[in-house]
Parts: sequence; structure tokens; C-alpha cells
Amino acid sequence: MWSGSSTPPWVKRLARYHRVRRWAAKIVAKVVRQRFPSARVYLVGSTVRGSSTIYSDIDVLICLDLPPHIDERKLVTEILSRAFDEGLPIDYPIELHIASENLCKAILEHEPHEEIEP
Repeated sequence: MWSGSSTPPWVKRLARYHRVRRWAAKIVAKVVRQRFPSARVYLVGSTVRGSSTIYSDIDVLICLDLPPHIDERKLVTEILSRAFDEGLPIDYPIELHIASENLCKAILEHEPHEEIEP
């Protein structure tokens, strides 16, 4: 038995770990929607599949059709910079994937995902 609780400590840590990952994705979703209100943001990868470890990053899929004049790499940098301003730790293990609506549809048909609302 664990001191004063029937829940093992590792279960509590795991639950906190998943809450923090969703919190980070919500910050990114908020920043993305401020610039692109119609964008959709999803948590994908090992976090959603349930196979993440403490060494895993968080994969966030951003679905939007970018205007041709926008450089995707610069946009990722801008989104992360704004997310850091919103409280996301600068060393947080997060990877952003930007995809067109058509590519997103194909990805989401085969990849477990969770839509993130800001």
C-alpha cells in the first residue's frame, strides 16, 4: 500500500505527464488560431497512441492551407516563439507539423489523433 493513497505514485505521475502534454498542445493551438482562425490542430504520434515515454516529444499536426508567400519554416519558428511568450517552456519537447487540408485528411485517416481546442 502507498502512504495514504490507494493510487500508486507512478500512476499519478503518468496522469500529470499526459495533462502537461495536452496543456502544451493547447498553447500551440491558441497561438495558431490567433493567426489562422480556421486552422485545425491535432495531437498525434506516441502521446495519442499511448506509447510515449518521458523521452518522447509531442507531435502537433496543424492543418491549414498556407498562402504561397508564407515560408513554413519561418511560420513554425513564429508559432513556437509566440507559444514561449504564452508560457510554454523554451526547452519543451514539441514538434510542429504543418500540412495542407488534403494531406491532413490522409494523415488523420491512418493516424490516431486528438483534436486540440485552445
